[in-house]
This record gives sequence, structure tokens and C-alpha cells, in this order.
Amino acid sequence: MARIKNKDKEIMLAAVKQDGHALAYASPEFQNDKEVVLAALKQDGCALVYASSELRNDKEVVLAALKQDGRALEYASSDPRNDKEVILAAVKQDGCALVYASTELRNDKEVVLAALKQDGCALEYASSELRNDKEVVLAAVKQNGRALEYASTELRNDKKIVLAAVKQNGFALICASSELRNDKEVVLAAVKQDGDALEYASSELQNNKEVVLAAVKQKGRALEYASIELRNDKKIVLAAVKQNGFALICASSELRNDKEVVLAAVMQSGRALEYASSELRNDKEVVLAALKQDGDALKYASSAPRNDKEVILAAVNQYYWRALACASSELQNNKEVVLAAVNNNGYALEYASSELWNDKEVVLAAVNNNGYALEYASPELQNDKEVVLAAVKQNGYVLEYASSELQNDKEVVLAAVKQDSDALKYASSAPRNDKEVVLAAVKQDGDTLIYTSLELQNDKEVVLAAVKQNGYTLKYAILELQNNKEVVLAAVKQCGTSVRFIGEDLQKDETFIAELTALIESDM
Repeated sequence: MARIKNKDKEIMLAAVKQDGHALAYASPEFQNDKEVVLAALKQDGCALVYASSELRNDKEVVLAALKQDGRALEYASSDPRNDKEVILAAVKQDGCALVYASTELRNDKEVVLAALKQDGCALEYASSELRNDKEVVLAAVKQNGRALEYASTELRNDKKIVLAAVKQNGFALICASSELRNDKEVVLAAVKQDGDALEYASSELQNNKEVVLAAVKQKGRALEYASIELRNDKKIVLAAVKQNGFALICASSELRNDKEVVLAAVMQSGRALEYASSELRNDKEVVLAALKQDGDALKYASSAPRNDKEVILAAVNQYYWRALACASSELQNNKEVVLAAVNNNGYALEYASSELWNDKEVVLAAVNNNGYALEYASPELQNDKEVVLAAVKQNGYVLEYASSELQNDKEVVLAAVKQDSDALKYASSAPRNDKEVVLAAVKQDGDTLIYTSLELQNDKEVVLAAVKQNGYTLKYAILELQNNKEVVLAAVKQCGTSVRFIGEDLQKDETFIAELTALIESDM
């Protein structure tokens, strides 16, 4: 954008009021105009970067910027950065603006406390002296426990401060001294706030039952950080998997083979079955419990449950239609099981036996649920009018999978295009040349005119119906109809951009162009 040199102050004021950064394109004169700059800062404090050096040193201007955005302090000159009133205004709006304050003010307790009240992590920018001040650090960690990271080494070993930090954010334990990471009271407070803080406890406390129990009750997966000994403690592991079934992955191999533990895990999250022992993945009671929670758990069961009719039915009834894919070939050929699956989702037909692909009752149930199941029906049933009609009424597009004979059947094609006009592209040439069929399609979507025969693309009634639905389809009409006033007017009325497809003869007809112009203007 070219720099604005126009001296019309009203224009400049209007620009910066709409977007403060418009000041970037102002002339130096306006970048040094206090009224213009103040208007810009009211919209975006960081527009201070474009003000003249003189105004970036003006206290009133800088304060106006900070009121809108504390980070604007970055663009102020050195004098305002050393002005306590200015800095207080900045840090109250954005604590981390403390980073731009003078060294002197970063050592000012009042300023720093104001910054920490807004953002505890602003402690990072305080002087080393104040990072060693108990009152200051306590204020910081109470606002954000992770601010403990910026405290002095001495205060990271102060129990009162560390307790305040971990109560606000358990992960602050990572910043505590090794001594306090071995303090039971501190670590308990941390894991109660966030169980994963157990990762940063001393190895001694990672082996403490009370501490680990508190951690896994808050977050089951914290079991990962417990000692090997406690990952083999049934009480602890039970508490963990009840909170998060996937904690089973962290349990000892012995407890992954404990039925009570595994049942508790899969009842919380069925897919935790993946981490059970091979023996329990073969246990019908365990597998059924998992499936009750999540049908998807079937993929982790061993072969025996996958060949159990009750198990497979439990899975498909849990809305897990892919259960049929995991079932044994015997059950993939079981009509009761397959019917349950396809009634849940017709696509399950894909995993049925070839024998059932040819079972009319099964296939009808599948296509009534999901027309796309027709893809997996036997060629015989893809040629069955009742089956195909049911499929295309559910999803017209599946006409693609019908036999060539039925793609030529007017009743079938009509049903398909009424459900989805695009199905016309899968019809044979005869229906594409049938006016009733084509009219049904183009009335739903004018673009389907492209799939019709040349004869019907030359039919005024058909083309009119198409352009009334989508004026842009004038593009597919023959030249004669692109020069037909009634057709063109209907097209333009529906879609103004279709004017680009008007025939040359009409483009030369001044009377018609005047009429067309009036139509367009009346629709604006």
C-alpha cells in the first residue's frame, strides 16, 4: 500500500479509528500528530510502533497505548520504560510486559507484585533480588504454580512456597528442590492436584503406597510413574484402572492376568482389553464386559470369543458393525448374526459370507439401512428389482452397483434420481433420453443436464427446468437455446453470472440486452 500523503486529517483519523495499524501508512506528519496517534492507539495499542520517536516518548501517548494493550510497552522509548506510573499501567494489563521495564523498575517490589497479580510467570522478568523475596515468589506461585521455575534456588527449597505452588499446579513439583521432591506432604499435595506429578517425585515416594494411591485416584495413568513393586500392588492397580482403564498397560504382567483387575479396567474402558493377558482375552466374561462398554474391544479378543455367537451379537448390538469383520467365518455365515449386524449398519454386509450376499432377506435389510451395501450383494441380487429399488430409495447414487439391466429400468432410475439427481450419470442411455426421468433430475439439480442425451439438451422444456434450478447450466445448452430469450432470461434470473453463456445473436439484440439489464438491476 502506498504511503498516505494526503494532509486531510479527517481521512487519516477515520482510517486509524477503523484500524490502528493504518498509522503505518501515514505520512511522518500524521505519525507525529498526537490526535491521530491517540486515535490509532485507542483501536490498537501496538500501533505505537508507527508513532514518531517523539510521541513514543510522550507519557500520555504511551499510557493510552498501554490501556489498550500492555505489550505496547515494547515500542515506548526509554524514558516511559523507567516511569513507574507507566510500568504499573502496563503490567496491570499484561504482567509479562515487565520484560520491557527498566532494570530499576524490575527491582521495584510494588511494580513486580502488580505484574504477578496479573501473571505469576512474570516472575521471570523480576530482578534476581525479588526472585529471592518470599512475599514476591509466594504471590507468583499462588497465581501460577509453574512460576516456581523462576524463583531463586533457595526459595525452590522453601516448603511453604513449594506447597503453595504445587497446590496451584501439581507439575510445579518439577521445579522444587530434590529435598522437597522427597517430602511426603509436598508430593501428596502435588499428586492430588495432578496425578502425573508423580513423575517428578523422588524414587522413594514413587514407592510410597499412600502417595501413589493418591496419584492414581486423581489420574489412573500416573501408575506409569509408580515403582515396579507398586505396579504389582492389586489395591493400587485397581484404583488406577477404575479411574482410567488404560492404566492396565502399566500394571505388572501378573495383574494383567488378574480377572478382578482386568474386569475393572474393561468396565471403565472396553478397549483396555488390549492390555489384558492372552488368557483373559480368551475369557468370555471379560470379553463380554469389554464389549458392553465398547464394541470396538472385540478386535482385542482372542479367536475363541470371536467364534462365540453371544459375544459377536453383543458386539454388533453395541453399534459395532465391524464386529462381523472380526468374527469367525462360521459366524460370518450365520444369518441371525449377519442380520443383527446389517440392521445396525448395512455396510456390515461386506463381511458376511458369499452365501449371505445372495440371501435376499439379508441384503434387503442391509440396503434398507445403507444403500451402499448393494455393492456387496451378489450379481443376482444386484439384478433384483425389489432389492435395487430399496437401495436407490435409500441412496440414489448406488445405482452405480445395479445391474446394467436395472440401470436401464425407468422405474429404478426415476427412484434413484429422485433421491439423488447425480445418479443419472449411472443410468444407461435409454433413461438419459427419457424426458420424465431427465426432468426429475434437472428439477433437483440443473447441473445433471450434462448427463442427458444431446436430444434432451436441445429440448426447451428440459433446459428451462434446468436453468430455473441452476442458471449456470445454460453452459450445457446447445447454441440455439443459448439464443432463446425465455431460456436466457430464466437462467440469468436464477444466476447472474450465466450471462457469460448468452448466444452471440442475443448479445447483438439491443432490445433484449436492455430487457436483461433491467432484470439484473431489479434483482440487485
